[in-house]
Amino acid sequence: MKGQKMSITVSRCAYENGVNNLRIEGVKSAFINELLNRDHTKCLYIGFDSTEDLQALQNELNNMFPENIKLDKKFTEPEEEGLYLTTTGTLLSKDTEGDWSIRAYYDDNPYTSPAHTKCLGEADEYEGDWLKIIKKLGVDAFPLTHVNVTPIYK
Repeated sequence: MKGQKMSITVSRCAYENGVNNLRIEGVKSAFINELLNRDHTKCLYIGFDSTEDLQALQNELNNMFPENIKLDKKFTEPEEEGLYLTTTGTLLSKDTEGDWSIRAYYDDNPYTSPAHTKCLGEADEYEGDWLKIIKKLGVDAFPLTHVNVTPIYK
């Protein structure tokens, strides 16, 4: 195992009775303690032997539950419409209605069009819910950079 990078995966299972389970795999070494707080709720302490495991778990949870992310400056939704580039190289467009789409060039057209193979929305190219966009793109895609795209061909 030395030199081999481990990856942590988190999966969630929600049951009809309201119980939710998280399964965490890939942790090298950890311990769990359960304590009862003063207000009679349980507090679960998870100790990790490496910062990398803790950070990998946090990244997985952020992707799974973007609504729980305390948005720091890099996750703030841009207010201005236009084209934006993610740090992972995806071109996005925010339209006048505030909806976002992934953009692509087709058939030597000098203008971008919605990317039909990669959609932000669940059943549509467009998505207006910023937290869903963060979840879809992943935390590594941020911050966004506002760009102007000028065609270099005619």
